[in-house]
Amino acid sequence: MEVQFHAALTALVSKSSHDRLRPHLLEPIMPQSLPATARLITSINTESLSLLVSPPPLNCLSVNGGSEAFPFGFQLSGAEPELTELRAEVAALRRELSALKQEKTDLEILLEATAEHSDSVEAELHHTAIEALRQSEEWFRTIAEATPVPVMICRVEDSTILYANTAAGVMFGRTAEELLHQRSLEFYHDPNERYRLLEAVKQDGSVQNFELQCKRADGNLFWVAASLRQLTFNQEPTLLTALHDITERKLAEEALKQQVRDMQIEIDHAKRARQVAEIIQTDYFQQLQAEVEQLRYPDEDW
Repeated sequence: MEVQFHAALTALVSKSSHDRLRPHLLEPIMPQSLPATARLITSINTESLSLLVSPPPLNCLSVNGGSEAFPFGFQLSGAEPELTELRAEVAALRRELSALKQEKTDLEILLEATAEHSDSVEAELHHTAIEALRQSEEWFRTIAEATPVPVMICRVEDSTILYANTAAGVMFGRTAEELLHQRSLEFYHDPNERYRLLEAVKQDGSVQNFELQCKRADGNLFWVAASLRQLTFNQEPTLLTALHDITERKLAEEALKQQVRDMQIEIDHAKRARQVAEIIQTDYFQQLQAEVEQLRYPDEDW
């Protein structure tokens, strides 16, 4: 059908001498189902229809209703270097884009591998830190238990005892286990001493040989020299406290002070006695004494 239609259309174009085709010429060859196509074709002038039936060659261009040949081959050959250059740039850009995509893929793989490695390294470091902390605590406990000096670790916030060695238990009349989770404030004879200690530690970072009076579990008082230092224990701010019983020294000091007081009293008595003796030996005192005697025993006329 298409071949017959094309042949008939070509014959009609060659027979028509007018600008437009006559509709009655198309009726014998047009199917009844294509009336719209017929009206469209009849509205086209014969020149345009001729171009549809027999298009000009590619190197011809229709100008002002006619066909004129142009040397398109020459013009295209002159643009070939530019086209070649553009094609080369496009190819280079495609290669660069491909390289960037590959680099992005490589970076994503590297990032994923690095993240996995970082997680494993972090886990290993955490495990190492925990193990080192555990060993440090074991070493500390071993050293603290071996030393005869009472050692305690108390929480700064509420004075709770988090660690106490055996010597500390002996000092306060309890076992080390019994001291745990008790408040060290309970063992101060004067609770205000703890606040003065905290102020000193806060100012200087540590305190050496702070003398204060404590009390044992049975209520007996004794003197200690306390040395404190700030410490982070179990991720909490604490005070590492070392105590030294100085009760005997304080008693000796008090005895010496009493001796000094007694000697001072004796000296005062001796001074007064000597002063009295010196006064008695003076002429003035002798004269006063004679006058007193005369007043007591006045002369009688015999």
